[in-house]
Amino acid sequence: MKTHARMVKLGLDTNPVTAARLIQAYNTHPCLSSLTNARQLFDQVPASSRDASLWSAIISVNARSDHPIAAIHILSKLLQQRFPSLSLSYSFASASHAAACIGDLLLARSLHTQVLRRQIIPNVFVSTSLLDMYSKCDSFVSARKVFDLMPHRNAVTWNSIIAASAAGGMSASALELFHHVKCVEYHLGADEFAVASGFNACAELGDLRSGQQIHGYSITTGIEMDPTVTNAAAKMYFRCKEVDSAERALEGRKVSLVSKLLRVKGYAFNEKYADVVMIISQGDGFVNLFMEENIIAVSVLSAAANLGLLRLGRQVHGIIVTFGYHQSSSLLENNEDGKILFNALIGMYSRCSCIKEA
Repeated sequence: MKTHARMVKLGLDTNPVTAARLIQAYNTHPCLSSLTNARQLFDQVPASSRDASLWSAIISVNARSDHPIAAIHILSKLLQQRFPSLSLSYSFASASHAAACIGDLLLARSLHTQVLRRQIIPNVFVSTSLLDMYSKCDSFVSARKVFDLMPHRNAVTWNSIIAASAAGGMSASALELFHHVKCVEYHLGADEFAVASGFNACAELGDLRSGQQIHGYSITTGIEMDPTVTNAAAKMYFRCKEVDSAERALEGRKVSLVSKLLRVKGYAFNEKYADVVMIISQGDGFVNLFMEENIIAVSVLSAAANLGLLRLGRQVHGIIVTFGYHQSSSLLENNEDGKILFNALIGMYSRCSCIKEA
């Protein structure tokens, strides 16, 4: 803000170069006041003096704000200008980030079409932004097509496509890409998100051997200490029926709601129902876990059913009803999780010989 005031005092606020640099500074803290100041700076520069860098800066700061759609509106105004296509690359990259935040696939495809139509050279930065955009819009096939057409890729590109493949259910592809980075593109290295995605792929495939290899890689690189990686490693071991290894992965780590949820689901998956009951009886209990992730009730109801703990089952039922998941609620009728919870309740009461309540 002091820099902005000094620019005004020196009469530099209408200079497109200095204005663009200050807007980029506001980009590091895109709060409402920063957005307002950035827009004022942009508007103070005469329309005839606004260069591509200034347009790119104002699009970028809006793309990273709480209202990313504004970046798309500004891009549409930019495209009415007569700038050479080469100068529009970073503006399209920022707009792609905005589309990713919005999660609108039609908008994403429209932006990509504009990139192709205007023959914008797809450098690594732009292509990776398009890849991430499609991934965030759940169009993983399109993300892979962008990746396959890239002549050059950096670490961000590889980490993004690994995460996108795992999130899109293409677990085998995610593992293949991860091993390529580890063995061929080793100078780039996989970040914590790629490693966690690798673990998730192994969990889906039940591939213990690959999971152990990734765990070794995470230890060697020091990424293992990241909570996201730790939880992903434990999830992989739980899904591969290696409960002791899962517990060792979590040993000594800070206990959080996420790690508790992971343990409850992991123990239930491995039919260690007494451990499920032990976890929910500690600390904050079941309510906070349910508030964090409603579907966790299925694991607890499974434990209650298999251990014959009718009282626990009824307590869970009461919490479900309290939060609106019951037979007559619209949540049950329209929400898949609600239907799963209702079926789990029926199963619990049936196993506890309460046919009438079931």
